[in-house]
Amino acid sequence: MAILRSRTTTANKALTQYKDDLDAGSGPGTAKIYSGTMPATPETAATGTLLAELVLAKPCGVVAGKKLTFSAITQDLEANNTGVATYVRLADSDGNAVIDGDVTSTGGTGVLKLNVTLITAMGPVFINSFELSIN
Repeated sequence: MAILRSRTTTANKALTQYKDDLDAGSGPGTAKIYSGTMPATPETAATGTLLAELVLAKPCGVVAGKKLTFSAITQDLEANNTGVATYVRLADSDGNAVIDGDVTSTGGTGVLKLNVTLITAMGPVFINSFELSIN
């Protein structure tokens, strides 16, 4: 396994760029949860089935200590479709994808950990807390 460590100022600058990209546009960004295979890059069209769409705060969060800690994320009260969540796409309010990350259940190693990865259409989907970090 490769190990990469950054100094705090460098990590914070990178995370601030993510934050700024997610806050671009006139409104808040989104966290869209999909089933299927994660695309090769965020510039690639989303694949799989859109299961749920949650709305980020604006600004989306705060950067400190090599972490981007997201502010409260508005839940999706009625999921779009039924399926197993496999990846999340974070985008700005204009729909420009910024970050893709894997989704696992709590205890897993995914970027986003959900208590249950099976999402049911018309059911609620929420994220209690979410942060990105750079070591």
